[in-house]
Amino acid sequence: MPKLAGTSDNFEREWRNNSHDQKGKRRESISNNLLSVCIVYSLAFQLNTQSHISTTPTSNYNFEMPEARNIPVELSGHRFLEFDSLRGLAAATVVVGHLMYLYRPVTPIARWLYLLPSNFLLAGGSAVILFFTLSGFVLTLPYKRSKHASYLAYLVKRFCRLYLPFAAALLLTVFIRAHSPSPVVIGQDWLDGTWNTPVRAHDVFYQLTGVGNFNPYLFNGVYWTLAVEMRISLIMPAIAWLALRMRFSIGLAASLLTAGFLTWLAPHVSHRLIPVTLRYACLFLNGALFATNFDLVGAWWRNRSSVVRSSLTIAAVLVFGYASEAVHTYSLLQQALSLASIVLMLNASQSRAIRHWLHRPAILHAGAISYSLYLTHLIVLLWIVHTFWGRMHALYVIPGFILASFILAEFFHYSVEKPTIKLGRFLERLVLLRSLVKPPSLVR
Repeated sequence: MPKLAGTSDNFEREWRNNSHDQKGKRRESISNNLLSVCIVYSLAFQLNTQSHISTTPTSNYNFEMPEARNIPVELSGHRFLEFDSLRGLAAATVVVGHLMYLYRPVTPIARWLYLLPSNFLLAGGSAVILFFTLSGFVLTLPYKRSKHASYLAYLVKRFCRLYLPFAAALLLTVFIRAHSPSPVVIGQDWLDGTWNTPVRAHDVFYQLTGVGNFNPYLFNGVYWTLAVEMRISLIMPAIAWLALRMRFSIGLAASLLTAGFLTWLAPHVSHRLIPVTLRYACLFLNGALFATNFDLVGAWWRNRSSVVRSSLTIAAVLVFGYASEAVHTYSLLQQALSLASIVLMLNASQSRAIRHWLHRPAILHAGAISYSLYLTHLIVLLWIVHTFWGRMHALYVIPGFILASFILAEFFHYSVEKPTIKLGRFLERLVLLRSLVKPPSLVR
């Protein structure tokens, strides 16, 4: 190559080296782009193509997963703290929503809050759907691993985690109700039907055992969701088994069709509790499908443009807010809210900024006490209504209720919830150890 005019030998050698480096970088860039395109199209193909799954269990309730759908590294030891924070924020919306329900008929500001897009902050009904979808996700994760606890160990741990705090909260509700002032009627059905009948032993028994066609709103209006979740927990391994063997899109379609059929069936059967419970089980199935396809759906989400992700997020927030009023009436709205919940979960897990914000200590703590807050906040609200209704201005009731709700939730979390969690882990280990010990052979 001829020398460049006006340049030295050193500069020529430097120019040759730079030219060679630039060609190498261009070749590397082209190969990286081709590789990225191949990865994106392969992920899109996997999302629309059913993976082969072995149907032969390795042991009771153990499933073999193909290599393409192995549990990602982040799921193997990750607790998804951001989802705990989501649960805490959802519990806070239930608290604020119940408070606004109280004042909506008499306060124009409360009515406007439900009409504006800010209504997602008050969407307690939508928060329940998020709870169910989150539970389906979390309870399915162990079944993606090669080894997990037996069904008996799962039931023991779930009983301690879910039922024992519920039973303690119910007994606390009954005690405070028995010692509260005379019932009041404020003209709102969701409150007037609660705490306005004498405490009877058989009603407490039905609430504790969940048997019969009892009134779940008799003592606390949120306890019906616990009855539903405890029943679904009994069949959760079967739901996880289905999710492990279904393609994400086909599973969502099957969930929608099944929920619609169960909604139609409920008025035609004598025991409506069964089809209603199974309809909510479809929401657990949606969360389970998201868990089994987390890596693929997450990759699909990350490869969408910011415009697509923002549009889906805005749509999810609007559905979350405006569908809350009639969510427990129409199965289609429940399914739409479950999909909106998955979009919110994708934002929480795939966006570094949102994930970092959800990992703030205060929000994480709200997630830690979310179950206690959900169980006890209506106890505070009902006591305030029956004690101070018509005697105290709303400006004092609102901060007093919120402060007292969080104080009671803190007390309940540390005195009841955490000990029952430790008890559940201890009993789970005990069941697992007993299953590993073989009985001695009989010697003649």
